[in-house]
Amino acid sequence: MAETAGYLAGLQRGFEEIGCRCHFIDLTEHPFGYSRTAALPGPSRWRAALARRVASLPRRSWRRLGWRMTMTLVDFLILAWAIGRADLFVFTGHDSLLWRNLDLPLLRVLGKRVVWVFLGSDHRPPYLNGKRVRESRAAGEDGYQQMAERTRAFATIVRRIERRANVVVAMSASAQLHTRSFVHLLAIGIPHAGDRDEPEPPARPRRVGTPVRVLHSPSDPAKGSEAIQRCVAGLEANGLSLEYREITGRPHAEVLDAIVTSDLVVDQLYSDSPLAAFATEAAYRGRAAIVGGYYADAIADDVPADLIPPSRFVAPGQLCAAIEELARDEAGRAALGTQLARFVRERWSPADVARRYVQIAYAGPPAAWLYDPARLRYVHGWGLSEAEIGDYVARFVERCGTSALALDHHPGLRARLLELAASTQGEA
Repeated sequence: MAETAGYLAGLQRGFEEIGCRCHFIDLTEHPFGYSRTAALPGPSRWRAALARRVASLPRRSWRRLGWRMTMTLVDFLILAWAIGRADLFVFTGHDSLLWRNLDLPLLRVLGKRVVWVFLGSDHRPPYLNGKRVRESRAAGEDGYQQMAERTRAFATIVRRIERRANVVVAMSASAQLHTRSFVHLLAIGIPHAGDRDEPEPPARPRRVGTPVRVLHSPSDPAKGSEAIQRCVAGLEANGLSLEYREITGRPHAEVLDAIVTSDLVVDQLYSDSPLAAFATEAAYRGRAAIVGGYYADAIADDVPADLIPPSRFVAPGQLCAAIEELARDEAGRAALGTQLARFVRERWSPADVARRYVQIAYAGPPAAWLYDPARLRYVHGWGLSEAEIGDYVARFVERCGTSALALDHHPGLRARLLELAASTQGEA
């Protein structure tokens, strides 16, 4: 329902390829044009417009209540339409169709199967989200209380969905608020929403001595763009021939064209996934992808090796060296691009991802796909340096107390986060 980086459009394609009739109701009107063919385009647009209207009004106002009631009526109509046509419901984000996800128990009573997939920022603790932390800092002292309220809301939503969905899919590194085992997102995969018969592009022809074209396409500055720019500039100053291109805020199709004309893709600096959506697009086209993130040092303890995509996933401090190494090694770039293309085309093809959703919904997931959040030790989050995380968490706890972290269910993880805060406070 809530599109994120083309995930649901790719899943729709996968269901269609395995012979399942699929209705994709996109309520987001994403500016980058990820959706393929959304069901109910008229009602979906009305609902999105109503949601924007409701969000623009004061929380406690009769006008907001009136618009909210109108939106609820549209939600009921969409839900009734969907119940008559679907047996399996896949949701993303926070919202289904009814207030407080009340449609989930209704769907289960009616014998429908409900799978909820969390894709990152929709379940990650807000204080471990670089974008939310920057918003909080900009709001001054009020920002800490707002962060506490947002964190409580996230924890409530995650636990409500854990109780009501048949199956939850999530990425382990952003699952600090979870209390129940879930299917690991890397076991299911990220489906690609491109053309069905799109061939793998060959490596970009390069004459000897021409610059290596490096592409970075951030959807948010929290992806470490400034640090990546400094790294590339430093490598160029040391004599490495690079052509750096950064593309942001552009339609999805334009980003795909830029990938094909690049030699090397740099996703981000502070990721908690080894291959998020942009890097997956590059992998599908046979381009080597470098992803930076603190989780690179922890993922082997959390995820079976055969489920980890073969991107160059490195700690933030190693990202510049990884760029230099692959920029100098044309054969290495080609080999990595080939490995990635084989992985995403064979293991993460839309049809295979769709089959796994059918499997976990009706037959249940294999034990190897399940992840118990009690195992989680990762506290570095997304979009933040270690020093930034520690400094913010220390100030947040000082003002709102340790309970504001919403980690009472996981005291070991809370202790690790507080230890990080104590060791880095004031370094940001």
